[in-house]
Amino acid sequence: MANWRTLNRMRTGVGLTKDNKKKWGLLEGTSTTCECGMEQSMKHILQCPICPYSCTQDDVMNANDNAIDVVWLKPYEPEYDNLLPFM
Repeated sequence: MANWRTLNRMRTGVGLTKDNKKKWGLLEGTSTTCECGMEQSMKHILQCPICPYSCTQDDVMNANDNAIDVVWLKPYEPEYDNLLPFM
């Protein structure tokens, strides 16, 4: 269930990324930078260079295997916990 919630957050652009948390006043600290050095936004999460999986917004909208791989990354690969905090 949490994975579908995450997929829907990705679809609507309201995932718990650092840029959204800052906009909503929920970010601890001031940096919106991802571990790769770029701004952590929903668009960035889909294509982050340090993530082993990537997808497009079309993948997310179609809920295809590429999107599912990105969404399911955190539960199965805990070493990426800091990369995908929006789940």
